[in-house]
Amino acid sequence: MAVAVTVSMIACFPLAAWAESVPNEITVYKVQVVSDYVLSRDHGYTRYVTDEGKPVYSVDLTTDPSEYGQQLQLLAEADCGLQYLLTATQKGGAHSTGSTLIDFYITQAATWWYYDNENFSDEFKNENNDDDAYGLVPYYIKPAVEDAWEYAEKNAEVSIGEWQNRVGLNLPTDLCEAEDSGSEWYQTDAIMPFIGDGSMASAEFYTVSVQGNGDGVAILDEYGYERDVFPVGTGFVVRIEKGLLPLQREVKITVSSEVSIPTARIYRTIGGENYERMAALFDEDVTDEETVTVVANADAGRLEDYAKGAVVVAVILGLLI
Repeated sequence: MAVAVTVSMIACFPLAAWAESVPNEITVYKVQVVSDYVLSRDHGYTRYVTDEGKPVYSVDLTTDPSEYGQQLQLLAEADCGLQYLLTATQKGGAHSTGSTLIDFYITQAATWWYYDNENFSDEFKNENNDDDAYGLVPYYIKPAVEDAWEYAEKNAEVSIGEWQNRVGLNLPTDLCEAEDSGSEWYQTDAIMPFIGDGSMASAEFYTVSVQGNGDGVAILDEYGYERDVFPVGTGFVVRIEKGLLPLQREVKITVSSEVSIPTARIYRTIGGENYERMAALFDEDVTDEETVTVVANADAGRLEDYAKGAVVVAVILGLLI
């Protein structure tokens, strides 16, 4: 007689070992003045990069522009709204044109607008401006700012660390049932890890391992082959030998991945002069990990039968009952 088994997946909050890849100081350089694509003025926006070529963006409208070769020190981690904005307006993002210079212009304008809506130019914000030949305000800049505000509001009660965990490696937390395979084991449905908020983080592979003694537990791909490394976007299956019941009813499974998560930082001038703060986006490669507890919950009446003796022996030997 087959025994129905329920497998509960209890996912711990993911633990991320954040890499020390964000510099405490940067040096910025003016590389060019980008045309004013919206207002068609003679002067445009000054484009800055770090000494490693990473673009940086002015945060303040009312302070002095940075000088060539100016050194800045890390001030703070940007809020997740700006992190969203800087990611969404980079090449490949939801509000990107694919042009390096136009995307810089979009990002710079959107950053000022995002932080200082009250003082940002009403003339610029006019969606019916004939000088805006590319339609950057109505189709790129304004939607990027509004999406960033919405994203920030949605995550207002979420700490930066919790937000970073949220966009990293995640596992479904729903209960799933393991069906009797008709042979010597019970098996879960495919468990599908995913990268939260995929537009802001990326990973190629994840690793699955059994904590402690893994005898009697197998990790399979969706085609039934045993393996421990899986491409992101595919699932894994946990198989438990019937012989483990009822003595071992819990199996802890660890899922880990190297995840690249964009993170925005704000810098200010060393020395405290009235220069603008600058924002930059960095990719942090982190080891992100979750633990899932697979619990085999056999029928309570059947467990009492196991405890009587004869059935226990049959189960331990892995025999069908």
